[in-house]
Amino acid sequence: GSDSVSLDEEWNRIKDVLYQCKIKFPNTFISVDTFRSEIAKRSTVFAGIVASIPLTSLLAFIWLYFDTQDINSIRELSRNILLMIPPSLVFFITIYFLIGWNFSFYLSLGLSIVLTAFVYWLYIYILGFLGINLN
Repeated sequence: GSDSVSLDEEWNRIKDVLYQCKIKFPNTFISVDTFRSEIAKRSTVFAGIVASIPLTSLLAFIWLYFDTQDINSIRELSRNILLMIPPSLVFFITIYFLIGWNFSFYLSLGLSIVLTAFVYWLYIYILGFLGINLN
């Protein structure tokens, strides 16, 4: 083990490095090992970076590759994930505006989920209509 440092000291040690990494390597995944949620609270940008890391997709790629060793399956999964990004943005846009309009958190969350589910359904329907097949 290492010696424990204060919250301020931990933040001071990582903030400049995180900022420089984001500027120099914008497509790089960044993970910070900390047990302090306050670190994320100090920078909503940092929290946003951590939250935007496609961890589920990364794990799915690894799992699928180890199960099948089929690189084309990874490519297809990547394509399908990419196709599903636009409707997923509806959730973030909706919750942002609803909270800004002073809706309660739970109502904003619920309405965002319902609207996003509807947009996913509509989006998949439109993709099918256009002949884009999701395997």
